[in-house]
Amino acid sequence: MVWSLVTLALFAAPPEFQLGLADGTQVRGTLEAVSADVVVVNAAPAGRREVPTSQLLSVAPAAASEYFVEAATVWIDLIDGTQFWAVSYTVADGKATISFGRDLSLEVPVAAVRSVRFKEQPEAIAKQWQQVLKQTPKADLIVIREESAIDYLEGLFGDVTPEVVQFQLDGETIPVKRPKVEGLVYFHAARPTLPPGLATIVDRAGSRIQVAGMSLADGKLKLETPAGAKLTLPLERVNSLIYPARYLTDFAPEQVLFETRVREPRVVADVIAKRYGPRFDKALEAGPLRLAGREYHKGVALHSRSTVTWLLGEPFVKFTAVAGIDDRVRPHGAVKLTIHGDDRVLFEQEIQGTDPPLPIALDVTGVARLKVTVDFGADGVETGDYLNLCDARLYK
Repeated sequence: MVWSLVTLALFAAPPEFQLGLADGTQVRGTLEAVSADVVVVNAAPAGRREVPTSQLLSVAPAAASEYFVEAATVWIDLIDGTQFWAVSYTVADGKATISFGRDLSLEVPVAAVRSVRFKEQPEAIAKQWQQVLKQTPKADLIVIREESAIDYLEGLFGDVTPEVVQFQLDGETIPVKRPKVEGLVYFHAARPTLPPGLATIVDRAGSRIQVAGMSLADGKLKLETPAGAKLTLPLERVNSLIYPARYLTDFAPEQVLFETRVREPRVVADVIAKRYGPRFDKALEAGPLRLAGREYHKGVALHSRSTVTWLLGEPFVKFTAVAGIDDRVRPHGAVKLTIHGDDRVLFEQEIQGTDPPLPIALDVTGVARLKVTVDFGADGVETGDYLNLCDARLYK
């Protein structure tokens, strides 16, 4: 009896996870809380630790899970980029029910569904399927496979059962038998503006779930995707939690400028620029960037007056960073930080050495160029004008 109780206790123990941080370190322990802003882990023997998501690259199980997952037989893409690998897909009255087995399912409006695939695909068929997905139809597409090729018809989807797909063609509703259907591509007149995904969860079946909000309760993650799909996922089913941000310093700057307050001879100006010009992933003094006692391994150090411009080259929706005067010179220092997105001022504020670190979060939707300028502050002097822009990250 004692052995049985011990065995049950072991099985009931929550799984441990390994957190990968941006500074290259790792934290291992059980998850106590998860949100958009922070992950709380009980990292024995150190104890409870709160890790801001701005510092995270990944969260993954520390050991292999024995949680049984049914093999996928249907593949669903949502309009927010979520990809569900599931075991069934049905529709009734405009609501899609997606089941993953083991009493795990969710309901989502068909307006959030981009496409559904009902069959495994060899390479040749997969290429044809991708070509269909690139179409710009004026109605829903039902896709049929005939031997080694697929074809499609435009119409309107109705209910979907395990047996048939109700498909309206030229005003007539036709019950198409499911075994004949390769997949469904839903028509969307216009894609809605969706909130950005904070992270991607990959489950053990292969689903890639874009997460706009999440919390942890009773050993399960409560998730909501940008398109509004809600799912409660057991921790044992989670394969990884990936934070997809790109660091600003991963991009080569398009332009780097440094100007002295007083016009100096060229040779003197060059020496000053070499000493006080912008630094990437390190402080103006030797070593890592430092704010409020914490070291950062990614970010930009700028002295007044400096300007750095980045051509992003790909679309992002959010920019975050932590700004402040480097610990080495505090409480001195006073600068004016301005961030432009193309020709728009996204952020502008005076920052002094007596201020605590300042979190920054900006909407950069549609921005092609990001420009950061550190100008002289209101005190009129340059002493201690060491501005650190730490953990500067871009999110898609």
